[in-house]
Amino acid sequence: MFIDFPEVSVPVQGLDQVKLPKMYAVKQRYDAARITDIAGHMRKAMSALPGREAYRGKRLAVTVGSRGTPSLDVMIRTICDVLKEWGAKPFIIPAMGSHGGATAEGQVELLAGYNITESSVGAPVLSSMEVVHYGDLPDGTPLYCDKYAWESDGIV
Repeated sequence: MFIDFPEVSVPVQGLDQVKLPKMYAVKQRYDAARITDIAGHMRKAMSALPGREAYRGKRLAVTVGSRGTPSLDVMIRTICDVLKEWGAKPFIIPAMGSHGGATAEGQVELLAGYNITESSVGAPVLSSMEVVHYGDLPDGTPLYCDKYAWESDGIV
C-alpha cells in the first residue's frame, strides 16, 4: 500500500551554508539460500566436532542471548539434545547483560518469550546476576564471568 504524503517544506536558517559530503547510492542484496532443516544442519555440524567422549559427565553452560535470532529455540534445543547424547549435562544461562531489566527473573522471562524454557529445550535454565571476577586486562579493565558458567566444566 502506498501512502501519498503531502510535500512539507520547513525552512532552516543557515542550511544553504552547510556543505554536505558526497553521497552514494547503495543497494544491498541478500543471499536467497537458506537452511530449511535447522536441527539437521546443526546435528551434522556438531557431528564433525572431534573429542565427543570428553564431554561425558561434564556440566556445560549453554549461553543464550537476547537478540531475537530466528529459530533460536530450535538451535538451543538441538545443542542440548546433542550434548546430552554425548553424555554431557547441559544447562542454559542468559547471556544478555542488562536486558530483561538486568534481573535474573527478567532474563528468564525474556528467554521464555523466545520459547526457551526448561521444558522446551530439555535443560535447566539457571539465571543469576552474580559474577566472578577472574582477571584484568593490561589497562586495568576488570574481566567477569557469570557465576554459573564459571562453575561449569565448559561454556558453549
